[in-house]
Amino acid sequence: MNTVRVAICGAALSASVFGAIAGELPVIAGTVGDRAFEKTGFRLSGDAVYSTTNCTPRFGASATIDVAGHVLTLQMKDKSWDNTYFNGCVVTNSSSSPSRMVLPSVWGKYHVHTCEWHGGPQNVVDVSNGRFYIRTKVDSPDCWTLCLSGTETVMGDAVTGADAARYEWAGPVEVQGQVHFADDTNTEEGGWGCTLSGPLSGPATASIGLSRAFCLRVGSKVNTFAGSWNLGGGGNGTYRCRLDLLKDAVFSGSRVKIADSDLHLDVETVFHLPPTRHAFGDCLIEGGTKGSTMASLRKTGEGTLTVDSPIEILGTLRLESGVLAVTKDGHLPVVHRLFCLPGTVLALNGREMIVDELVGNPKIRGGGRLVAGKTVRPTVDAAGRAAETLEMLRSVAQARQFFWAWTESWVPWGGLTGEDWPRFQTKVGTRTGRAPRVMYYDLATVTGVREPPRYFEEHRQAVSDAIRTHWRANRGIPVFSWHMDHPCCTNGFNQAWYRYKCREHRNVIKDILEGSKYPCGAHTQWKRDFRKPYESPRAWYFERLDEIADFLNRLVDDDGTRIPVILRYEHECDGAWFWWGHTWCTPDEFVAFSRMTADYLRGKCGRDNLLFAYTPDRTWKEMGQEGDNAHNFLSWYPGDAYTDIVGFDDYSIGKGKTAQDAERNFEETLRKLRLVSAFAREHGKVTAITETGCKDANDDFWTRVLRLATADGVDCAFVDTWGGPWTQPATEAGWADLLRFVGNPAVLTASDAEFQRAVEAGQ
Repeated sequence: MNTVRVAICGAALSASVFGAIAGELPVIAGTVGDRAFEKTGFRLSGDAVYSTTNCTPRFGASATIDVAGHVLTLQMKDKSWDNTYFNGCVVTNSSSSPSRMVLPSVWGKYHVHTCEWHGGPQNVVDVSNGRFYIRTKVDSPDCWTLCLSGTETVMGDAVTGADAARYEWAGPVEVQGQVHFADDTNTEEGGWGCTLSGPLSGPATASIGLSRAFCLRVGSKVNTFAGSWNLGGGGNGTYRCRLDLLKDAVFSGSRVKIADSDLHLDVETVFHLPPTRHAFGDCLIEGGTKGSTMASLRKTGEGTLTVDSPIEILGTLRLESGVLAVTKDGHLPVVHRLFCLPGTVLALNGREMIVDELVGNPKIRGGGRLVAGKTVRPTVDAAGRAAETLEMLRSVAQARQFFWAWTESWVPWGGLTGEDWPRFQTKVGTRTGRAPRVMYYDLATVTGVREPPRYFEEHRQAVSDAIRTHWRANRGIPVFSWHMDHPCCTNGFNQAWYRYKCREHRNVIKDILEGSKYPCGAHTQWKRDFRKPYESPRAWYFERLDEIADFLNRLVDDDGTRIPVILRYEHECDGAWFWWGHTWCTPDEFVAFSRMTADYLRGKCGRDNLLFAYTPDRTWKEMGQEGDNAHNFLSWYPGDAYTDIVGFDDYSIGKGKTAQDAERNFEETLRKLRLVSAFAREHGKVTAITETGCKDANDDFWTRVLRLATADGVDCAFVDTWGGPWTQPATEAGWADLLRFVGNPAVLTASDAEFQRAVEAGQ
């Protein structure tokens, strides 16, 4: 006999069950207690109380409970130890209105095993007091929220060994009261009570406690729990409980109290501590005895994380922003490796903190001293945020890590239309759950003559909003390329304006330097006159620089402080495809043009917030000498006084008809990257792969990028993949390679969920 399957809320139901929901089920309301319903189920016609006095309800595989937009209360006898079982039944809501299932008890037990949950969103399973056992994976995405609202104990199940991860509530969880998880066995080994892998939320008045060797796993990209955590250890002081925060979990809360217990964090787990005006305020880790451990800890957000515990951090304590404080009379953490990005603060309160290895240069507040067995802390003579940014990039590269940037459509080349603008979530961010901490933009959206002035005014605002959002989220570093208009480009040119080469005025760079006068810049694209002609390319170019300087001077964070930027000199200058490139100006002219640009912008904007990057393409063969005019890397180099970052663009990585061809391309890129890295070390610069992409590359492109950026002899601070198909693989195998790449600890990104909260905070 054929069985028709009907999809409801992402799961399939047999036609017979669906028919029962539609009208074949017994309809009940009020107070009932007929055990026959446990075999067939029922549908509510109004709010109901299912009394379980003197019986043990077992809703098996043949039962369907349709709450139908009402409230169902499963009432146990007061102070009863009875059990209620959900063994393979279907719990659903056939109504468009939210339903609620209330499970009140003082000592009773509710067992959920292989139960299907269906219905629309906003349904609630309200467990108040008693014991709630998860005996399998409960997958109820967006259908039913588990609300733990009691003030007594919610007990876990004693599960050990390989099956531990199977016991999971995958839907949303709300903690409204003081919920306690404990292990029934009271053995030293303990077990997973359950895994809460869906969004976890709760107010500041809520709390979650663990004790008696209980192990709770929390894994949620969206975590807004604002209450407190209490890891209480064994009931008799001997059994350690454990809280595991899984990959991509965003931990939030006001207090973490540890006693004879462990807090384990995945490498991607963060403590989410934004300012009080945004969400939850500060956090405290307190109590405990020597021997409590964390695998690692990454602190992001501008709040304060205070430690009053002798906890040992076995891996890396990573501070990305905000303050890490220790109480005056409390315990200093034992830290293996301390990684501090610029702007982080250690409030030591007169104490001496000892770490095995220090990366970065945190500020010390409240007195005290930081002692490191090994220090990776380059010195920079310049001042300001740009110097801090450069120091941070250098520290990252020396630690064999790198930022992954991708050039996505943060600001479109076209108009700013659509209800969802500005769009700050990329397809890559949606698929990987990550956001970049180094972001590429283009000055072609900030200044030019190919569009009406209003176009650039709107785009300047959109770009600045995007940059402020990135800075608010994770101190994101903006990098600007410039696909610059040709001042003589006509409306008849059918390619990109930055590829136009004027035969009448072949050497426009020389004309700008010398001030040669002839009309230009009267752009008539689509037969619309936007501006009157400029008297010379030099006048045209300086007006572009004035607009850029005005834009950069207005680029400030939420506190009104300037945001540092990296400006690329006209990129890929060793190629012939741009009007500033090889065959269209000499190396000497390009150097003079770059220096003039840097001097002009430094004069308008100051030096403290600008970094300049020299980034040719890959057509050069050797390093050469400055000004040698021999098509080497240094042929167009503006000089050490005008350059902070050196790198090159290379779209050959991972390409080749055969694996041998792809490997030859890889070895050539690696050879050049080692040459540039050696030059950067000798001259105090930072190295980067400034453009690449997976378009037309083999499925191992991302593996090769990782090998390049972390190879011996290479110091690579960031790698940028261009947007669209250059970042989005064309095959599932390519996506799998990308996800492995993102999961490597050497690849530095930020949480996209964290970034989206910054977007919301700025709206």
